[in-house]
Amino acid sequence: MSAPTTSTASLMLHSLFGVKGKRILVTGGGSGLGSYMALGFAINGAKVYIVGRREEKLRQVVNDFDQRKKEAGSDGSISYIAGDLSSKEGIKKIVEAYEAKEPYLDVLVSNAGILRDGPHKDVDKNDKDNIQKALWDDEWDSWSDTLNVNTTSVFFTSVAFTPALSRASPQTMREAGPCIIVTTSIAAWSKSRDLPASHSYGVSKLGAEKVANVLNARLMPFKIRVNTLAPGLFPSEMTAATPEAMAEKLGDGMKRIPMERPGSCEDIAGAALFLASRAGAYLSGATLTIDGGRLQIMSAA
Repeated sequence: MSAPTTSTASLMLHSLFGVKGKRILVTGGGSGLGSYMALGFAINGAKVYIVGRREEKLRQVVNDFDQRKKEAGSDGSISYIAGDLSSKEGIKKIVEAYEAKEPYLDVLVSNAGILRDGPHKDVDKNDKDNIQKALWDDEWDSWSDTLNVNTTSVFFTSVAFTPALSRASPQTMREAGPCIIVTTSIAAWSKSRDLPASHSYGVSKLGAEKVANVLNARLMPFKIRVNTLAPGLFPSEMTAATPEAMAEKLGDGMKRIPMERPGSCEDIAGAALFLASRAGAYLSGATLTIDGGRLQIMSAA
């Protein structure tokens, strides 16, 4: 074969990466990575729903998009559903609110997450007595709360939205079909001996990776792909408000990232567009690490 048999149109940018008209729901969409992904989808014509507990934050994201919409010439939209994903009852209410508005769902972005402060990160990693005390002083509830939101909720939210996802247009050679994108973290694989702000966060995100793998296998009869995004340092409520503020806050710490900068809205939005569109339609059970190379040079010494 001297040339691909596919049509020229299917190789064009709008066909490969387009999300125009897709129904997309983003949990944890009121701030940080969730808001960046929601904005990227809506700017490119998707009908986006963001979910979170704080209605004021959700409204801010909607207002931000409305101000950008004319500039972008976009016919996308962002609406919000206020709700709590930390229990089955809360998840069911969110699903019911969504299904009262839409007949199906193309993409679920399971992004909601929390980080509870753990042992003090400035403890000398070779100081046996103080390390033991810092580890023991970690709160039991911080572990259970973190695992509940970052791991358990990912599973039940995905399962609850499976019927809506299964009603979306199925994958073909030209169409992406329904998918789930789970936000994890490079903290899931960090082996650094430096005492982090939260051990429970890294454990919960590794758990979310496993949940995504389990879902990808279990949801095969529905032809729903499940992939994960594993970000490094990005501006958010957990870190700093902007890339510039984060760079200033970390100072020389930026040198621990080979690219010497934090991630940006464009970095996470672009990756999410890839997984949600035809361009990423052959990825199933994959993880995209978006960290500027940081994980590759993190030392366990």
